[in-house]
Amino acid sequence: MRNPVQPTIRAVRGKRAEATRPQGPSHSPIWLEIRDKSNQPGFDGTYVSVDDVPRDSFASHPWSIGGGGAVELRESIEDSAAFRLAELCPEIGVQVITGEEDVFARPRAAFKRADVISVRRFVTGNDIRNWTSFDHSLVFYPYSDGVFEYLDSATRRSLWQWRTSLSKRKYFGQSQLERKLEW
Repeated sequence: MRNPVQPTIRAVRGKRAEATRPQGPSHSPIWLEIRDKSNQPGFDGTYVSVDDVPRDSFASHPWSIGGGGAVELRESIEDSAAFRLAELCPEIGVQVITGEEDVFARPRAAFKRADVISVRRFVTGNDIRNWTSFDHSLVFYPYSDGVFEYLDSATRRSLWQWRTSLSKRKYFGQSQLERKLEW
């Protein structure tokens, strides 16, 4: 494998799709624009833009390779932001797989009435609108530093009525009981 020679990479970035399907690939307006303009850094056409991009911008993911100013827009947003998302929320992604959202995810008041204290914030895609999180739910979370803790009596009472359905829910093809776990 050869080491990189140039400090930049020629990027031909897509901007938009064709309105109709072309007769053949060689007659596609997108392909013609790529063929005719890929050697012209700075070109900003109808379907693609062409730039020589610093190689180090491809050193880590996510790559932003959209054309038509998408990279510049992202950079402008990031440069003017008061803080980075990672500063507010170090873990983003799947929070928990409950298998029984109606049992484990409840409004704060429901957990409070049941004296259940082993909870944490639970945010779904439906809770996020216009860059704001509406924290309506909590989720039962019987862990401390990732280690399962004993269920206190209030939590057991709160879950008791659902013990049959909870014991039958499946993870990786096995029920809780098959996995030798409590409901």
